[in-house]
Amino acid sequence: MSAENCDYLKNSCLDLAMMLEEDNNPPPVAFSSYYYLSQWAQKIGDIKIEKLNSSRAVRVYGWVKSSGGSWWYDQVWVDKNYSSYRSAMLRHVMLHDGFTRPAMNDIDADHLAARSILEPWPKAWVCLFPVPRFSNRPFGGIEKALPKVRARENMLRLSPIMLFKALCGFYPRNLLEANIAMQDVSGQVLSASGNEVEKMLRMVASDMSPYFKKLK
Repeated sequence: MSAENCDYLKNSCLDLAMMLEEDNNPPPVAFSSYYYLSQWAQKIGDIKIEKLNSSRAVRVYGWVKSSGGSWWYDQVWVDKNYSSYRSAMLRHVMLHDGFTRPAMNDIDADHLAARSILEPWPKAWVCLFPVPRFSNRPFGGIEKALPKVRARENMLRLSPIMLFKALCGFYPRNLLEANIAMQDVSGQVLSASGNEVEKMLRMVASDMSPYFKKLK
């Protein structure tokens, strides 16, 4: 990967880690409809929603505010049925981050919540996240086995497996790489004894262990 797309990945990972650390709660990654996405954005701080290349793809960005202070949030959200979602991320990258299209050749625009688990929500909106192509593809089988969202709910939060996929940078091929990946993920998120972030990191290890056991 180039230095450019590595920097873009780092910025996105930092954004996700900050949301988890400062809010001490897994951030939302999908909503049952655009209405609930917009309602959430209005409640969390000084947030704007800007259309990208379609009304089915938006940039959600601004200052998130809490009792502990404020932090910057800047992510792309799309209608789960929108087929040009990669173009939406590329537009966001080029307009707002100064990166070039060739720099994103090895990067997938990944739905943080797999569309297969959003089936009960026909009008769902989901957060996009840049993931290295060689890392993203192996997660497909894992995600298809995850439980689907409940039809009566309207928000899905980041799960331990989603966090691992977003931050690990590669899919482990053996137990040594699995240990390195876990250390890498844990090192990107600050936690304190007993808080929600620490619990989340423990759950990452627990939820990924069935897959790690298949490695040699």
